[in-house]
Amino acid sequence: LNPFNEDALDYLASGAIKYLARMPEAKLFHLWADDIEGGGWTHQPGKEDYTPSDQSLLVANDLERRLRKVLPDANLAFLAYHDTVYPPQVVKPEPGVIYLYAPRERCYGHALDSSDCPLNRRYREALEQGLPAFGGKHAEVFEYYVDQILYDNLTNPPMPGVLAADARYYR
Repeated sequence: LNPFNEDALDYLASGAIKYLARMPEAKLFHLWADDIEGGGWTHQPGKEDYTPSDQSLLVANDLERRLRKVLPDANLAFLAYHDTVYPPQVVKPEPGVIYLYAPRERCYGHALDSSDCPLNRRYREALEQGLPAFGGKHAEVFEYYVDQILYDNLTNPPMPGVLAADARYYR
């Protein structure tokens, strides 16, 4: 998806808004991009400053503005995941865009704030940079503690100590 192409945004929004408007009782909608690590966004010349997160947020902002014309109280999730885990650098979120932090590839053998885990340090930094960009009251966490693929059919889930430490850190 090229977020700088108005025809592409119009096409996406025409179906999405029509579909979402059928559920006026909902207050938070999820329209997640195909966030593919290592690619999936435009490399349009002149737009090099727009990271995958910036491009994803351009789309979310556009959809949120259009959605609120139909459902004034609606919110739309911005998925911070794979290439969009680090916050946008150029684009600022519209009111109603909710930061949904989803650290899929983090290490579940250590707490997210463990100083012993370089991988989790990356994900912790992403979250700590993302919160100010979106604001804490516009943020949610989407964790993978019971992800069947990650945990070998749930025979090896995270240890209770990791879950408890993560809960403290997230709070």
